[in-house]
Amino acid sequence: QEALAPRPLFLQEGGMTATERGTAYHRAMQLLDLQALGNQAGRELIDAIRLQLDQMTQRKLMSELQREVVRPSRLAEFLSGETGLRLRAAKQVHREMPFNTLAPTDWALTDAEKRGASGEILVQGAIDCCFLEDGQWVLLDYKTNRAENLEEIRAFYARQLELYAYALKRITGVPVKDRILCLISMGMELHL
Repeated sequence: QEALAPRPLFLQEGGMTATERGTAYHRAMQLLDLQALGNQAGRELIDAIRLQLDQMTQRKLMSELQREVVRPSRLAEFLSGETGLRLRAAKQVHREMPFNTLAPTDWALTDAEKRGASGEILVQGAIDCCFLEDGQWVLLDYKTNRAENLEEIRAFYARQLELYAYALKRITGVPVKDRILCLISMGMELHL
């Protein structure tokens, strides 16, 4: 993995933005060695995650500021839940998987975005995580923002996950059986 460039001095003061905190959690989830966590649970799992995060920082795969905001207990809570256990049991896992695919304009764009467009549009993104389970994909999208209205969160991100599922199936030829929004900071998951 590539080492991170040092953060410019003018950005080092005042902590991190919500986006930067989200990026730190995504980085941690991208780099965690899930197999090394085995079947650990509770304090043992938290300590194993803490050790891996510290090693990532020592190897400059995460900045010290990123390491400070990533709470091992939050990651352990997710990885101990139903979806986390499914992820840990998976034999084929892809993380931060970039994609480019064409999608029908009528389907991929909202009415406001279409403005008379037709045909196909290039859809680009990066899938936070997907894993094979019983011959089908399970698609995960990590979010670290907090909100009180879960239905608003569901509505806001449903289209994104629908596009990601479309891309994943189109690229691999394998159907997506589950799309899960993982609200890491809230300790919750929403199946979309």
